[in-house]
Amino acid sequence: MSTDTTIARWGNSLGLRIPKGTADTLGLKAGDAVRIEVSEDGLYLKKVQKTPKYTLNELLDQVTEENKHDAVDWGTPKGREIL
Repeated sequence: MSTDTTIARWGNSLGLRIPKGTADTLGLKAGDAVRIEVSEDGLYLKKVQKTPKYTLNELLDQVTEENKHDAVDWGTPKGREIL
């Protein structure tokens, strides 16, 4: 897929508009993070996959008897582990 577009000035920066059809094809929307990769033959834009953020309570809510691990005995505390 290839699309031509124009670079525009936005304040002190340069901006690149992504045509709607291209954005739809790639699943891009306003506010998405992209990575710019520079190579000898040009620029590449790559959508950054966001890692979901969870609170401790959200993670603990997912613990069940079926997925709970047994306790591991790591031995006696050493060095700065000792309170």
